[in-house]
Amino acid sequence: MPSTSSGPPPPLVARGGPPVRVGITWSFLVGGYLSLFAAAYFDIIRGPLLPSIAADLGLAFSASGAFLTIGQAVGLVLTFLMIGALNRWSERTIMAGTCVIGIGACLVAPQVHSFGALLGLGSLIGIVIAVLDAMANILVVEAVPVHLQGRFLSGLHSIYGLASLASASVVGVALMHGMRWSSLYAAALPAYVALLIFAWRTLGNVRAKAERTVQSARLSRLQMLVVLVFAVYVAGEVATSMWLVSYLVQKRGLTASGATTYLMLYFLVYTLVRLACAFFIQPRHEKTVLHLALIASVAAFVLADLGPTWAFAFVGLFGPFFPVFLARVSRSFPLSWRSLTIWIMAAMNVTIGLANLTIGRLADTWGMPIAFLLPPALLASALLLLLLYFRLEPPAAGGGL
Repeated sequence: MPSTSSGPPPPLVARGGPPVRVGITWSFLVGGYLSLFAAAYFDIIRGPLLPSIAADLGLAFSASGAFLTIGQAVGLVLTFLMIGALNRWSERTIMAGTCVIGIGACLVAPQVHSFGALLGLGSLIGIVIAVLDAMANILVVEAVPVHLQGRFLSGLHSIYGLASLASASVVGVALMHGMRWSSLYAAALPAYVALLIFAWRTLGNVRAKAERTVQSARLSRLQMLVVLVFAVYVAGEVATSMWLVSYLVQKRGLTASGATTYLMLYFLVYTLVRLACAFFIQPRHEKTVLHLALIASVAAFVLADLGPTWAFAFVGLFGPFFPVFLARVSRSFPLSWRSLTIWIMAAMNVTIGLANLTIGRLADTWGMPIAFLLPPALLASALLLLLLYFRLEPPAAGGGL
């Protein structure tokens, strides 16, 4: 029977191996899904609001891009600290503290009227996104049996897609009605209050002893390659959603609200393919899905660049890549998956920050059409790195329990 307790059920421990989960810890599973939904809202509205922020504060692309970059830089520091934090504190403590910071960001946003204050807001948002993203993946992996991780992680990242679609819709409607960008950050206040209450009341304060084993921060060479694949891929994915509206405004002459419609279509495709994996993905299908996801998204970028704006929607076909690959590597490295996940999140903060900074500077110097060539280049690079990983992958990664 699945566990209904606030903490995880006692694991079965194989001799010489890691704990093996035999039931679903529903509080952890729901907590992971809610965490990613809250983080996704803060994350996604940053991109479509960039033109409004730049116009409101009189900033160039490179300066408004710094709002994104500082969030990634601060998030990077917090992510590195999480390996030690998870070995010392409970999930409840970490999530509750992060929600308090999220509440602070909601209250600060309406007071932002200068570049310095914008960087302060970006720092708070970066903390919240980085920690909740990492906690969401960790909670779901801890909550479900190994053979179900691919499906539940795809389900988790479908939540990200749904939140992204909802966020883009909210931004589009709000901009059409002349709402100030900061009000959209303040609107998240009830969600962070609710998540704080949920975390404090339902998440266990102490993990099972077998699951509190300290995990080393060291990485093998193969694990470094895994981190690099994720870092390059996610930089391409996030740069796409962050700068698509700005690209369509400058290159195609659309209004910010009109360009957001195409961002919504992109997130719709992104979400649907993740939902399909949540229901149907099996370990034996993973390699095919991972290859097709990257190939299809790069092809869609090429098609969109040649003319039809609607083709940007199909860039979202890379949607299953992150959850499916994360589930696969959690099986490949069962004794170090938690610390490996933290390293992945840390590296992502670096590459996302660098990508946003690079696109901002390229846009100021050469124009957004040239700058927006970086996302497909990153996705193509991730495909090459993935091919290298599969040549070296441990044999056990392709199987289930």
